[in-house]
Amino acid sequence: MDDRNASTESARLAAFLAGHYGLQGDCEPLPGGLDLNYRIRATNGQQYLLKLHGAGGELQVLAMQVAALEHLASVAPQLPVSRQLPSRQGAILNAVELRGARQARLLSWPDGTPWAKVPTHTAASCASLGRLLGELDLAVRSFSHAGCRRAYDWDIGRAEIHLDHLAAIDDADKRAVVQGILERFAQVVKPALADCPRQVIHNDVNDYNVLLDEQGAVSGLLDFGDMVESWRVNELAVACAYALLGADDPIAAILALVEAYHEVNPLLDGEVEQLFDLIETRYAVSICMAARQIRATPDNPYLLVRQADVWHALQRLQQETPRLTTLRLRDACGFAPVAEAAAVMRWLERNAHDFAAVLRPEVATPRVRVFDFSADGADTGAIEGLDCAGMQGYIDVQIAAAGADFGVGRYGERRVLYSSAAYAGATAQQRRDTHLGIDLFAPAGEAVHAPFAGVVACVHDDAQDEGFGPTLLLEHRSDCDVRFWTLYGHLSRASCAKLRVGQALARGEAFARLGDRGENGGWPTHLHFQLVTDHLGLQARMYGVGVAQHWQVWRAISPDPSVVLGLHARCAVAVARDEDWPTR
Repeated sequence: MDDRNASTESARLAAFLAGHYGLQGDCEPLPGGLDLNYRIRATNGQQYLLKLHGAGGELQVLAMQVAALEHLASVAPQLPVSRQLPSRQGAILNAVELRGARQARLLSWPDGTPWAKVPTHTAASCASLGRLLGELDLAVRSFSHAGCRRAYDWDIGRAEIHLDHLAAIDDADKRAVVQGILERFAQVVKPALADCPRQVIHNDVNDYNVLLDEQGAVSGLLDFGDMVESWRVNELAVACAYALLGADDPIAAILALVEAYHEVNPLLDGEVEQLFDLIETRYAVSICMAARQIRATPDNPYLLVRQADVWHALQRLQQETPRLTTLRLRDACGFAPVAEAAAVMRWLERNAHDFAAVLRPEVATPRVRVFDFSADGADTGAIEGLDCAGMQGYIDVQIAAAGADFGVGRYGERRVLYSSAAYAGATAQQRRDTHLGIDLFAPAGEAVHAPFAGVVACVHDDAQDEGFGPTLLLEHRSDCDVRFWTLYGHLSRASCAKLRVGQALARGEAFARLGDRGENGGWPTHLHFQLVTDHLGLQARMYGVGVAQHWQVWRAISPDPSVVLGLHARCAVAVARDEDWPTR
């Protein structure tokens, strides 16, 4: 727009504001699509938002926005949302000519800085947003309007429609990721949403529509133009997708937001189960919409706002373990992280008297040497600086000196042994350093036996330094038909090569042997034995080490396996957390 046209428009806006609202002040243009938006700094010291709705917009959608804010003013006047201000004639909508015929609305301007303009966001900021959304969704649960029942492309509840527009995404890698997300939504997520609650939602809690005060708390929520009737959990999915942009620990941001929402407006466990997928779906929809719209209007840079950030955030989420995030979300909302874990442990405790020995079944009551490899443990100090052969020598000598049949490494032990990048997390506190199984130290070639009947579920060779080496996952079922698994790491390649997925194993059957140092990840020879109630979709690639900060989740995923081994020794330790660590 040239200077002459800009000057003419400014004069028209000034005259309109004075004539209809008795206001004078500066008008600052704001980004927008079809609508024209202006921040008004009036001479009376107040700020306002002036929205000029385009003639090409849907009248029913505009009526919906007006009705929604009127509803909130009636049922939830405490919420920090924009309030519609009538003109001198008492009208909310007022006709104006500016780049065509338009309908004008004047709204209050909540104080605060857009979320996107604040460099860092605390867990408290995310929790503040979660509480606001919980209250908002409770308030609009009783709201209904024909405009909300539209078929809207930004509604992630119908994200499968974007499968027809993938060609608009130029980058092949990005297109492949988006296609995978949308196909999973259509095939898995949407059918699972069938039993979840539907209602009107805001649907656009993005980082420019959320305002923060100087303390980092949410002070305002703007723009109700994307409201739609959809699944309630989609409200959270959209908010989470933007709240984690740029976060050092994106999952922590999600957890804080969802936990706070749930405290105000309790979620169903089915909603929590689908949330991670829905967050990724929001990113996929955003990428598709931007790709389509920028082709139609390449001179409108607003359409690509934050797309680089969206793609970067989606790539980060793709590196997470989705099922693990879901279990952490379940825990944050007060659900059992693994719903079946308690039933598995009850079955194990009832049947412990009938389990076969995993090692040395010929020894009725084996003697063991329990090692302490915790950060300040005596055995840790003794092996410090030793290579694998030196560690092996130390362990062998200690077992022999104790007259033991084999050695034991404890469950729940926080160890400094896990030093490679494979154990790193988003922050120092997220590092995986807490042992999820029990180690049984014995010579290479020692036979490994099934404690109870099972089926070979997966065989994997974790052939990397500090890895598991050849690893086996056996599937079992309780008398109530609840599935669970046992994990066996550091086996010999030759013994694993004889096994086949689906192969049945009897109680007490010798099915594998321990590998040597050259094939088990460079560790001293031993068996890593682990109970698994949810293998997180990783199968035999399952983690053998967890995060102490999230221990209430990890101990549900992999409970203490002492009950299976039945050894007359204390093979587990209590996991302590720093007092100032968050619990999720």
